[in-house]
Amino acid sequence: MRVASIAQSLVVGVALAWAAPASAQDGADAVRRALIVDAAAASQAGDHARAIELAARAAALRATPSLRYFLAREHLAVGHPVEAITLASECASGARADREVHSREALVARCEAVAAEAEHGVARLTVRVPTPEPEGLRVTVAGSVLAPPLYAVAVVPGPTEVTASAPGRDPFRATIILAAGARETLAVTLAEPSSPPPPPTLPTPPTPEAIITPWLPAPPPQPPPQPPPQPPGGAGPWVLVGVGALGLVVGGVFGAVSIDAHDSRDAACPSATRCDGDAAERLDARYRDTALGANVAFVVGGVSLAAGLTWWLVARTRSRRPLASLSPAGVVLRW
Repeated sequence: MRVASIAQSLVVGVALAWAAPASAQDGADAVRRALIVDAAAASQAGDHARAIELAARAAALRATPSLRYFLAREHLAVGHPVEAITLASECASGARADREVHSREALVARCEAVAAEAEHGVARLTVRVPTPEPEGLRVTVAGSVLAPPLYAVAVVPGPTEVTASAPGRDPFRATIILAAGARETLAVTLAEPSSPPPPPTLPTPPTPEAIITPWLPAPPPQPPPQPPPQPPGGAGPWVLVGVGALGLVVGGVFGAVSIDAHDSRDAACPSATRCDGDAAERLDARYRDTALGANVAFVVGGVSLAAGLTWWLVARTRSRRPLASLSPAGVVLRW
């Protein structure tokens, strides 16, 4: 039904676009007719957003009831019920006022049908303002300014913000949640600003009495903190020991891999007459590489470990204090 109605409205709109008086056949009217034809094609292709854009440009040149009906149907197709209601209402009122509209009664009925269908997807909100109405009152619903005196509007279901302001009054702001098909009334309060209360008077703090502190001797000076003892040789010996241990671990891993490659190579050639040459060569190359890596790792690890331990022993020997030293009073033993 919706597709058939849209197609019917397109036919009516296109026909009206080409039924303009001969005296109006100028450049602007030709552009308007072309926009309407393109909008009809976009609607038939399912591109309703493009159809709305083209038809709105045509309506800016000259809006007719049939063109408003087309726009109302397109907005309803893309889920804009508020815009559809506004355009359908303008279509119905314009068709009633213009007696020269072709099939005027049928067009009015179609516009009212679109408005009734769109009503199911909107909520109605009526804003009740103070009486008498403050001078300069401005009421907005969802960012749109409402015109007096009714202050009623159709809104999209969901959270809707309502604001009101007037010179010399405190502003009003509220958010109301409306469901589809709901009919709600919101009272706006615009109170006159009250004078701010005087700041609280703080009590004067009492004057503190003199406090007599007995004389205490100054504490004896404390010796400066001594730095913690450092290990002999610093961190260098331990770095070499760590590198040596890591080299031994890596050498062990490479050694295990080389043993496995050696066994696999021997398995690939159980005898001189039965040998997989390519596999044996690959396994033999793997064995040689891993064995070389194991030897290098063992040598580097052993040398690093020995160097680190030697460094640590030498540093520790040098850091030891002598067991005895000479003083003017004689020999002083140190423990």
